[in-house]
Amino acid sequence: MSVLVAVIGGGPAGATCAYHLARAGVEVLLFERDILWEKPCGGGLTPRVFRAEPDLLRLKLPWREVFEFNLVGPAGRRVRFDLPEPIRIIARGDLDSALRRRAVSAGARFVAEKVRHLTRRPGGGWQVNRHCVDVAVGAGGINDPLARTLRLGWQPAQRALTFGCVIPGRFDSQITCRFWAGLKGYLWWFPRNDSASLGVEFMAGRANWPRARALLERFAAQDISVNAKIDGGRRFAWAEPMPGPRMLLQRPCCGRDWALIGDSAGLVDALTGEGLPYAIHSGKMAAEAIAQGQTQQYGQTLRSAILAELAATRRLAGLYYHRLLIDWHLAVIAGNRGQKQLARDYLLGYKPYRRYWRELLRRLPAMGR
Repeated sequence: MSVLVAVIGGGPAGATCAYHLARAGVEVLLFERDILWEKPCGGGLTPRVFRAEPDLLRLKLPWREVFEFNLVGPAGRRVRFDLPEPIRIIARGDLDSALRRRAVSAGARFVAEKVRHLTRRPGGGWQVNRHCVDVAVGAGGINDPLARTLRLGWQPAQRALTFGCVIPGRFDSQITCRFWAGLKGYLWWFPRNDSASLGVEFMAGRANWPRARALLERFAAQDISVNAKIDGGRRFAWAEPMPGPRMLLQRPCCGRDWALIGDSAGLVDALTGEGLPYAIHSGKMAAEAIAQGQTQQYGQTLRSAILAELAATRRLAGLYYHRLLIDWHLAVIAGNRGQKQLARDYLLGYKPYRRYWRELLRRLPAMGR
């Protein structure tokens, strides 16, 4: 029996899902209106991404490979990590376009439309604009149409806000992330080939462009030595899901004829704001389940492979974003090679956060000496 699938959203999650569905011989429509859309995120692809989708390395995208990562604490302490594998940095517009082209080359049909009409059909399946489909996949991010239709949309209290801009120029090959007193979140600097992404993530608390601009300009001048003209560059603002661990684990992510992937499913690391590896991995997992005619199996796979891990980051984030704790943690990392390597391994995804939580608690007495 043939199946027609509508993937709503052409970002990394949706484009990856459409690609793997098409490769499996499933007829798929990939809906995306904003083909030139950009996000304020750094666009850093950590090794987690390539473990989830090794074929991405073959695309030879215009990314910049960075082997140096710096953390700066509220008191100004800087910790440098030399990475065994690069973080590959690319503009999200370039990444999304390449992933959509890959999906189309595999046989997906690209539909350059905004989804304005989405309803269940009486006999099963969905009406998506003028198309009748058997399965709908929500990959539309924080405001995903399918999640809203299912009454699973994210409320304002369950969101984090990010503000950023692109600074033109060629800069040193190093990433810098900065924690600030009074900021539950962090600032970032990610250099690309011909520009850099400068941004701030507010996990909670007061968040607006005037506050973001003041923090970004101070960060750029003080820690990056760049005179960033925030108002003169391309500015972006976006929201991403940041639910509590209980909601993350209990909220439905699929049914007989639907699935939510990427940001639509709340798949964002609450410590770092990283979402790309989870978007790509979830898109691939959903495609495999749908292609096998077992869409609901996706929920079990997602829970064991991703959700339990992200619930652990939610619990850690609830404790971590305090000035004294961050400064103490960076002091420990700076003064102990083993602790520094441990932190680097979790940063790059070599070890799961669930293990880090237990290991951190076990090491607390020794770390405090």
